[in-house]
Amino acid sequence: MTVTSASKSFTLSANNVTVASGNTGTSKVTITPKNGYTGTISFTVSSSPSLSHGCFSLPNAAVTGSAAVTATLTIYTSSSACPSHSLRENRGANSRMSLLLATTCHNGPLARLQKTLGCIALAGLLLARLSPRRSRKLGMFAASFVFVIYSLWTSGCGSVSPSTAESGTYTVTITGTDTSSSSLLSSTTITLMID
Repeated sequence: MTVTSASKSFTLSANNVTVASGNTGTSKVTITPKNGYTGTISFTVSSSPSLSHGCFSLPNAAVTGSAAVTATLTIYTSSSACPSHSLRENRGANSRMSLLLATTCHNGPLARLQKTLGCIALAGLLLARLSPRRSRKLGMFAASFVFVIYSLWTSGCGSVSPSTAESGTYTVTITGTDTSSSSLLSSTTITLMID
């Protein structure tokens, strides 16, 4: 009689997360060894849709016996809170993750206000050019004032704090891979709700 032993493996499970945009949430990831598996597991994390302005952090986990092991997935929904070692969005077979940071302030209501200030400054300069001498000085002063305010405001765009993740529902896929054998892997999905 020939006895065939089952292959060593592991399974992953994790809990869903609800977090307010700009805050940090966590999910408990459970690694359950099967058939005597032991080893170290590294993780990749991806989401659909992509988690713009946020990132994930999930440290390697060591399985040393038959008991289940837990690791903590941390979800940052503000790019400024992302640690340098955070996982980044999966973009291909060989890339681990990517962090999408938006530092521009040229969108939404701010863009309209900036354009309005720019138009006011330009109109002031044109009026100053066409007005009588006394009005010209007043127009130049007003246009210069608006132009300086506009320039200071728009020059600060590069230092604006990065945005927070958009509200919505995301499907997050967590994949664990044995660090010694890349063919030994398991994955699970959770639902991430950002309010």
